[in-house]
Amino acid sequence: MSNLSDPKTARLGQLASPSRNRHFYGKLLDVDHLDLEQEYGIRQRWLLNRLTLGAGVVRGLKIAPTADGAGIVVGPGVAIDQYGREVVVPGPSPAIDPRQPTDDCGRPDGDRLTGSKQVSLWLAYRECLSEPTPVLVGPCGDSHDCEPALICERFALLVREQIPESAALKCGLTTFQKTPLDPNTLSQEVATRLAETTAEVQGDGAIPLAVITLPADGSSGPMTIDTTVASLVYGNPLLAELLTCIGNHGALQQAPPAPLQPTPQPTPQPTPTPSPVDASEFTTIESVNWEYQNTFTLDSLLRGLEVDFSNPIQPTGPDHNVWFRVDLEYPVAPVFSRINSIWPTTVFCQRILAKSIDVDVTGRRVRFLPHNEFSSTFQQVCQQLKLKKDHPVLCRVTINCSCLQGPNEKPYVDGTYFPWKPDPFPTGCGVRGSQFESCFFLPANPG
Repeated sequence: MSNLSDPKTARLGQLASPSRNRHFYGKLLDVDHLDLEQEYGIRQRWLLNRLTLGAGVVRGLKIAPTADGAGIVVGPGVAIDQYGREVVVPGPSPAIDPRQPTDDCGRPDGDRLTGSKQVSLWLAYRECLSEPTPVLVGPCGDSHDCEPALICERFALLVREQIPESAALKCGLTTFQKTPLDPNTLSQEVATRLAETTAEVQGDGAIPLAVITLPADGSSGPMTIDTTVASLVYGNPLLAELLTCIGNHGALQQAPPAPLQPTPQPTPQPTPTPSPVDASEFTTIESVNWEYQNTFTLDSLLRGLEVDFSNPIQPTGPDHNVWFRVDLEYPVAPVFSRINSIWPTTVFCQRILAKSIDVDVTGRRVRFLPHNEFSSTFQQVCQQLKLKKDHPVLCRVTINCSCLQGPNEKPYVDGTYFPWKPDPFPTGCGVRGSQFESCFFLPANPG
């Protein structure tokens, strides 16, 4: 069972530069190197536990008296001791006699207490050697009968007459006592606190769980258990709940003062109705070289998509792909779903890359030319998806008019398109920079 007489345990409370194995081909791994390999990760974890999470109860470890009221039992749970070591209590502990002091290993030590007393209950990390295994050759060439092959991480419950201080939360930062709160002063105080806090630990690393008040001999009163001395390790969910409760409590404490007299309310004024926008004040789209939801051949698409505006327009950025976009939506039926892991009863989308998107010399006509490789790519996709002539591909054309600028007298482009109107051109609904959307069907090649 480990104790502070072990140099390795004593060094856990000190800061030291870590060392780890460097492996190379042909390196002989002896006991020391294998121990170093294992201890490196363990010690770094314990160091982070100690300096970031802190010591205390993580979860569980409920303390309750036994049925006869003469002993106490600690429930299952997890804690972190002063050295950062995890202490796991896997199940209810054996009954502990609170009147019997113990040594650092949890064994009875000294006379049993009588009368009305106060004692404390502590939880300690302990290591036990187990599983004796035959040893063929000792470290010096001699023979040993056996050596323990396992280190079992266990716990010990200690009864002490030492009474720890209360671990109740309190604010020790003086900056919060001043109003208004100065963030710079608070940061300086926190930095000073961290710089002055020592990283070294002394003692056996045990953590207090409770202070137990024992009744006088012959008294019928029960013992009392005070767990406010137990430090807690606050996980993120608990911290979030605490912050929420503190915020709600502060809001309740700061109720708005009642007005001395009713505040006169202004007479409500009718909201002015905005005047309709004259669509003639906008630059609009006057025509396109395809028909909405009609067939448009591949050859026609390769010759380009043309859009005519009522006035000269100018893109506001150098990349025309931002405002002129053409997308294909391939139908994917269940019988075609085995190609390229495409889900059935969905569509396979493809954006057509542009070879060029040019505005002519008049500034009123824009032409979209697909990339040189689009024709072969389109045919390959149709073949892979096994599309027939009766499975046309939907082609969507989108123009983001907020990225276009008209002449000074009509700088805003209104591209809202209503295909259900008898005469949908010119576009427009009186909205600045609205988006133009239209579509047509591209026949699929025979599969």
